[in-house]
Amino acid sequence: MRKPRSSESQSRPGRSGRWGFYVLTLSLFGGAILIEILLMILLDRNFWYAKKEININQANPIASIPPIRPEIASPEIGRRKADPTSISDGEMEIHVRVMYGDDLFQAITRMDNPLIRLEIRNYKGESVFTWEAPNAEEKRNRLNTWENSLFTRGFEFPATSTRAPDLVLFFVNSPKVLDETRGLATQYRLYCAVITFVNFLVVFLIYRGGLRPLGQIAGALSHPPEETPPIITSPRHEAERAYNVLARNTRLVRTHSSMTDHWENLDEGKLLSSVEDREIFWKPVLETIRTGMSYRSVYWIPAVCLESEEWETVGVRDDRDIRLFDREVFLAYCRRGKSPSLMWFDPERDELVEEGASVETRPWFISKIFQKEKLSGFLVATPKGSRDSCRLELPYFETLAQYLSQILTRSLERSEQLDRERFEVSIDLSASMGHDLTNILATGKLELETLKTAFKRGIVQVPDEKRPMVEAAVEGLRNTTVLLQEVVNVYRAFSFTREPRFEVMELSETIGEVMELYRHSTSRPVTYENVSGEQKVEAFADPRLVKLVLFNLLANATQAITARQRESKEPPGKVEVDCLYREGRAIFRVMDNGTGFRDTEGHRLEGVALDHIFHFDFSTKGKQGGLGLA
Repeated sequence: MRKPRSSESQSRPGRSGRWGFYVLTLSLFGGAILIEILLMILLDRNFWYAKKEININQANPIASIPPIRPEIASPEIGRRKADPTSISDGEMEIHVRVMYGDDLFQAITRMDNPLIRLEIRNYKGESVFTWEAPNAEEKRNRLNTWENSLFTRGFEFPATSTRAPDLVLFFVNSPKVLDETRGLATQYRLYCAVITFVNFLVVFLIYRGGLRPLGQIAGALSHPPEETPPIITSPRHEAERAYNVLARNTRLVRTHSSMTDHWENLDEGKLLSSVEDREIFWKPVLETIRTGMSYRSVYWIPAVCLESEEWETVGVRDDRDIRLFDREVFLAYCRRGKSPSLMWFDPERDELVEEGASVETRPWFISKIFQKEKLSGFLVATPKGSRDSCRLELPYFETLAQYLSQILTRSLERSEQLDRERFEVSIDLSASMGHDLTNILATGKLELETLKTAFKRGIVQVPDEKRPMVEAAVEGLRNTTVLLQEVVNVYRAFSFTREPRFEVMELSETIGEVMELYRHSTSRPVTYENVSGEQKVEAFADPRLVKLVLFNLLANATQAITARQRESKEPPGKVEVDCLYREGRAIFRVMDNGTGFRDTEGHRLEGVALDHIFHFDFSTKGKQGGLGLA
């Protein structure tokens, strides 16, 4: 039989599953950061294009450049521009100043002009000359501020004139559009915030809606098959909740299977209510429930504990749990008009409450266990987890309690089935033996009658001095044969239980007949007295079966008195039998001063154990085999 191993209620992935989950999580957030960087780069570039358009359309920096005079350029310099290595920077600067005039250089150096640099390129697009204003860095810091910038302050853009296509001018933000570019920067910052929020919101939703549930479920499923499937604590996704439902159902099925295995390994006919059953059935089953359902502790409280002063519960618990209740607390719970299955033990008030308001309160699962329709006891468990988790676990505990009730009911039905089978065998045996003994006794009785007739007719001669003694012996033997026949008839009546013949009978007369018959069949020093009185008590029953019951009750009473007299001869043994009417029923009672009903260990039978005297095959001896009061 496979025994579930305990596990923590929180799912913890295995080593490979844990690292795989970490890698996936880091990859997800790393990808989100990479996408965020790319989006910010694209957004910054788009911001530069938009800022350039504002500067060109609204500030038109080319218009502030002095007229260009390319017609006065030196032809020799123009030819040598094709080969930049053939002309020095000084010659090129002289050429540019001659060609475009000093006004251009003066315009570049003005602080109110966004122009910071010029560049001469040949027909190949190669730069052959570059000149930057001495105050270019100052212009950048003054005109490219953080107020009109997004991520960097290095904004500058090139522009060319149709009159001089080889001249490229570089501008920074124009003073004329400072307000417009500030507004543009604010607008793009808002875009950045929205994009960042949406990006990480998508990542969070993917993590919470897909990656985290898959990681939790994969970690939970990585447990060995023989272990109890763990429960995901604080599930946030439907997939996690669905897994928890599956895990709880798996726990329930495994626990039920193990409980059934324990029961099927018991001896046939066990009723699971004796003292020895606590060790061979209840403790293993309670341990199976505790480990299989991951409870802190599980207790079985027999119903007899509610009626007697003995508080003999059976329980199992882990080392971290303490015993949470005593008899008075539980009896107070049972006296409640309403008995919910989920209660909270409040140590300050020392009682069970329906809502645990204090942090110190501990949850209780309580369910009544029935054997058929009769209360057999209570199953009590202290679960782990949060309050919400306890409420989710409650239906599974109630289902488990129903399974336990079914097992107890099946044990009773199996015992009753065995009783019926033994009953049928006893009926057949009783009928066979009664028939055979009746034939033997009838033959003996016939021979005695023949002998008696022979004495009367003188066929058999006996001396006169011995004749009275012989006749007395023959008559005594005949009376003994008649008595034995009556005893056989009593036990033979057991075979009539299949088809009883009911008729109106007078109980007092029947009691007298059986008592007289039993008095002659025993040699015990016991007095038998019929105290029914003069009132006639009639009943509609089978006289043969009533005689059988009375005969067995007298035998049990005699046996109890004999057992008591081994210890003390006083008072003398006495059995009283009476009959009366009570609540429309005819009742006969057998009272004795013996030891009473006791088990094999000598303890007086009480409560549920005392009810077993009405089961067929009940016996107070070490081995069963009695008729009981069934």
